[in-house]
Amino acid sequence: MKLFSLPLICLIILPSLFAFQQHDQNLAYTHPAIVVKDGVSYISVQNVDAGIAITSTSYWTPLLNTAPTDEPGDPPTTEPDTSDSDLGNLTPPKDEDVSSKLINISTRGYVGTGDEVLIGGFVISGDQNKTVLVRTLGPSLASQGVSGSLSDPWVYVVNQANPTVLIDSNDNWASAPGIDAISGTIYEPGDANDSAMILTLEPGAYTAVVSGINNSTGVALIEVNEFDQVNSKLINISTRGYVGTGDEVLIGGFVISGDQNKTVLVRTLGPSLASQGVSGSLSDPWVYVVNQANPTVLIDSNDNWASAPGIDAISGTIYEPGDSNDSAMILTLEPGAYTAVVSGINNSTGVALIEVNEFE
Repeated sequence: MKLFSLPLICLIILPSLFAFQQHDQNLAYTHPAIVVKDGVSYISVQNVDAGIAITSTSYWTPLLNTAPTDEPGDPPTTEPDTSDSDLGNLTPPKDEDVSSKLINISTRGYVGTGDEVLIGGFVISGDQNKTVLVRTLGPSLASQGVSGSLSDPWVYVVNQANPTVLIDSNDNWASAPGIDAISGTIYEPGDANDSAMILTLEPGAYTAVVSGINNSTGVALIEVNEFDQVNSKLINISTRGYVGTGDEVLIGGFVISGDQNKTVLVRTLGPSLASQGVSGSLSDPWVYVVNQANPTVLIDSNDNWASAPGIDAISGTIYEPGDSNDSAMILTLEPGAYTAVVSGINNSTGVALIEVNEFE
């Protein structure tokens, strides 16, 4: 949303939308609210819930020619002159809503038992709750030509900060609360035994675990989609699963929306998982990335992470893989849908983790 997308004259002719009022802590302020605090008029640059004690005017940008031209939320370096009401030099804050972002993240892999279940992790950043659609496709993959698909997947979601408390789970998608919102849309699963949930989650890190009913095994897809338009966003997807050969390689998918290029870090961890207590980890993973619109053209690939161009940016950081045989790449990509495929060097097999992070 553009805070200044309407002509300034609309501030006069639409008083119901832009009512000047003294700040009241009992009221909620949303975009685009205008508030008067200590004699200064401001336009909101973030949502403020009722009951929040305002300790700084950084919640708003002053409607003065001394308004800051930095990112929304940065307070002015000097106290503005309250006698100045000239709006002619006003510089709108940056419109963050047109920035590119990850809106869909998915991974297809083999679902076994024990350490070989399919484990998807995702991170929501921002200061607002985010509604997401979590889908797990198993039997419907057969119609897409995938052999050995999981006949009856079950998925549950927990917060990584409190993994012993279940947020929600689903076996057959049509039984999930509120799921009629996807009926008849492109999000509706293709089989009654596929799983899906619509969840509204606070910012944080989450885990979705996929297994088969009655310990069944096979290939499944775990997917997390944005399902609202709030400013909070998906910034990370990671999935740990068994890497086999043929249809049982580990396949990660992600979608970048917006009108700007997005830099991402693609990591594949195999041997370093052993130090985390994961048995049967993949000893030497290899990953490559293609655009789903042109999947025969390789964008980039990596075997051992230290050989990737520009990868020194992660050396010594939390993103540095724990083993020289892990894989990683930093890629700047146009908006679109992408696939990252993980296999083992010399057709080796084992458990690996594929991860896509925002990196800008």
